[in-house]
Amino acid sequence: RTLITEPTQRLSSNCVSTQPLEVQPMRLLVVDDSLLSRKMLVRLLTSKDHVCEQAEDGEKAVRKYLEMVERGEPPDAILMDFEMPVMNGPTATARLRELGCACLIVGVTGNVLPQDIDHFKEQGANTVLAKPLNIEAFESFLRAFRPARRTVTQVPTPPAAATGNP
Repeated sequence: RTLITEPTQRLSSNCVSTQPLEVQPMRLLVVDDSLLSRKMLVRLLTSKDHVCEQAEDGEKAVRKYLEMVERGEPPDAILMDFEMPVMNGPTATARLRELGCACLIVGVTGNVLPQDIDHFKEQGANTVLAKPLNIEAFESFLRAFRPARRTVTQVPTPPAAATGNP
């Protein structure tokens, strides 16, 4: 039997996936006005092999996004804080969507009141996660939106009797 993980990738006939999907490294834009929060989030994400760029408010996030697109390296996802000076997260999210940003935008905030979450989503956030960010919850969300790679392990071929062959 042949397992297909992607249209162009085939695994040998006696290989099966035995581990959960892993999220491929992504290019992320981390936006938070707290330097400490940004550093902790970037450290956590880079430990999972993601590449991170940073901005400290919504206005700088919009500029950074445009710079990334201009140099041909748009972000795969943006992690956006809610409350920031100059331009807050929901406003920046709406502006990014107006500019044609189609990447994932994940609100990462301490504001977990239902009306704040709804407001963030109404402005274009795909989801909103509570601080401190749970990396497993974040990567679980990413798996739903991003192609993943499988870890493959060689397993023995079943005996001929089990396959129905003489």
